Amino acid sequence: MAADPDGGSGSKDDDMVKVIDLTTSVNGTFGNPEGSPGSVFGASGTAARTKTGKEFGLFGFTCTVLPPLPSTPVRQCNTTFSTPQGQITLQGLPTSSDEFHEVITGGGGIYTGAQGCAAFERLAPGDDAPFRVILFLREDSTSKRALPTIVCGKRVES
Repeated sequence: MAADPDGGSGSKDDDMVKVIDLTTSVNGTFGNPEGSPGSVFGASGTAARTKTGKEFGLFGFTCTVLPPLPSTPVRQCNTTFSTPQGQITLQGLPTSSDEFHEVITGGGGIYTGAQGCAAFERLAPGDDAPFRVILFLREDSTSKRALPTIVCGKRVES
């Protein structure tokens, strides 16, 4: 994976993890997150660097409501961040709409071969509320060198 042109934080050779801290702004939503199983909902908007406010790109997500577990809603969600340098795709099974994690399943452009996870945190109530999204990207996925296992920012000893 090539270097992030806006620089993400994170250490180099030690952890091989790039951290990209974003805040989203929702431009439009559809569907009902509390709908019956099979219902689809989603949103799209823009994402900016949390610290600087510099535009990162666009995002969109769709979720399908699944049959609930006892007193726990379950959704299957797919999210994409699209930047001028490439795309990052994510997927997850959130059981909360306020804080959840998704796995980075791939990417294109400078994010080709992206791996890792993302932590989502809703910053205000409401379906169109902004989220803080922290992407933890594992770098150098083609290297034969062993990389740490990352669980949304926490190193896991294997």
